[in-house]
Amino acid sequence: MMTTTKRFVMLACLLVVLATVDSTWAYDASGPWTKVANIYSRASGTSPFITFESGGMPGCYGDRGGYLGTATDDIDQVYSTLLSALVAGREVLVTYNYTGASSGWSMCEIEAVYIR
Repeated sequence: MMTTTKRFVMLACLLVVLATVDSTWAYDASGPWTKVANIYSRASGTSPFITFESGGMPGCYGDRGGYLGTATDDIDQVYSTLLSALVAGREVLVTYNYTGASSGWSMCEIEAVYIR
């Protein structure tokens, strides 16, 4: 039979594991369903800047755009999804993080997109 102390320790360990797993999918905000308007990519290799229909990324540059997050592990897959959505005219739901910049293109970084 388990003692109360052992149960407490097991519960605490489980909560730490769950908190760690949840933080890997953390983001600051998610916009409404919208369409990709433009993709701006420089030859210098910087991250692409993506704009969406008006209001697609509330709180970001013009409430509609941000850089593709460089911390995203699957940046190529996210970029491919955005390109596909642009070409096909499909809607996407964007999840993003605020960078702390008060103005300009670098206010937000796109972390993930859903396509429908």
